[in-house]
Amino acid sequence: MDSKIMNKVNLTAIVLVQAGIAVLCWGGFGVAKTEFFGALAKVLGLEYLAVIPSQMNEDDIAGIPHAVIDKTNLSNSEVRMVPLAMWKAMMKGNCLLCVDEFTTADERKQAPLMRLLQERKIGDLQFPDSVLIVALTNPVEITAGGTELAPPVKNRMYHHQWKLPFDDWCKGMMAGGDWSNANTDYPVLPENWKDYIPQWCATICRLCMKHPEIRETTEVTGDEYGMPTLRTWHKTAVALAACDSLGLVDTLQHEVATGLVGDNAAGILTKYLAGRKLYDPADVLD
Repeated sequence: MDSKIMNKVNLTAIVLVQAGIAVLCWGGFGVAKTEFFGALAKVLGLEYLAVIPSQMNEDDIAGIPHAVIDKTNLSNSEVRMVPLAMWKAMMKGNCLLCVDEFTTADERKQAPLMRLLQERKIGDLQFPDSVLIVALTNPVEITAGGTELAPPVKNRMYHHQWKLPFDDWCKGMMAGGDWSNANTDYPVLPENWKDYIPQWCATICRLCMKHPEIRETTEVTGDEYGMPTLRTWHKTAVALAACDSLGLVDTLQHEVATGLVGDNAAGILTKYLAGRKLYDPADVLD
């Protein structure tokens, strides 16, 4: 991988969004989070859509209940969740959805947003793999109407600490404020990237068997983001597979793990992977 690409800021978030992992970018205001992903969508050839939870009703996210009555046989009647036209339009795929100002979602909205991010579903709609989803937010204390995220919501996302993309911002500024070509040198996942998942699932499983103390979260504090659970360990395996397909495991592994399973578990993972590199399996077997 080109060293110029390896040194790009926010590279981990870009890779994991493409891998279908729910990414939540934390950063201050006015640091180009929204503009950055709008420009990235253009580079990837995707339609860009954005929503802000505080501007939506709960039914706008979960769907509006609608009774479908079968007058000939009432037992066949049912209630369906009717989605907004925007959600239905996303079924065609090839779009990037940005859930902006994520911490403006109150507790009632967090549950349906959790389903959107984790299962990629709205009501009865299951979005195709070509729909990418990213969430952006400011810290709660500087967010208008900010609400703390419940631990189960945090545990469904990779938490990325946003870094100011100054070089990309400069490109856009030098182009007269047009950032559509500012992100052209970020990597795109190869078509076969999922072929790397089985080996990383096995690696993570062996790690958790060797270190039972990092299998799950036993204590949650208010300032935790990444938390080890069986869910986030699986996400870690998928994320590392995506990185591996680009030759970026050594560069991104600690940041990936920290944002998913927390700093302590990330440190143990890094040491475990370093130990495995001391031996060439082929030489050992020989």
